[in-house]
Amino acid sequence: LGLALYSPFAEVLIATWILPNIIAIAILGYINTAWPHSFPEADISKGVLYMTRNSYVPWWLQILMCNQNLHLVHHIKPSIPWYRYRSFLRQNEENYTRLGCVATSYTRRAERY
Repeated sequence: LGLALYSPFAEVLIATWILPNIIAIAILGYINTAWPHSFPEADISKGVLYMTRNSYVPWWLQILMCNQNLHLVHHIKPSIPWYRYRSFLRQNEENYTRLGCVATSYTRRAERY
């Protein structure tokens, strides 16, 4: 990397590889850590179900996020792969709604996940 930065292609390398990586890491870091865990009604003392939320977003954003908008499933069952979050939530949503888990909607679709 040090040699690449001293080469005549350093500007191209920075513009096409290093800078986009920094931006992508910042965006992914926010979407996968800060966004699902930071909200005013969070009550850490109640346990794992109340430390995160599901965010219902438009379908295209859900695809880009790899279902990480259904972050509550990750806290309930960390062993489930991200592509099975939707089916797990469909089967168990009533239980978690009854327990008072938090869900925030950013879409008007009837089917939110």
